[in-house]
Amino acid sequence: MPQMQQRYTDLQLPVRILYGRDDRILDPREQGQAMVERLPGAELELIDGGHMLPLTQPDLTTDFMRRSMRALPPE
Repeated sequence: MPQMQQRYTDLQLPVRILYGRDDRILDPREQGQAMVERLPGAELELIDGGHMLPLTQPDLTTDFMRRSMRALPPE
């Protein structure tokens, strides 16, 4: 993760992050909030749940993805 975190500022696209508040594998503060702090314009959304949100919270994950797509600028 530290090597990936060092490259956050290289990203040139809109970034939206979805994390489960109770994720015991990837800490929402350590990874998610850290990315928001390093990457201007990045957005973090926390929802109830742990790791693997597409499996444990499929409806909320789908809603997040749809809202993220609608927020993209037109090509």
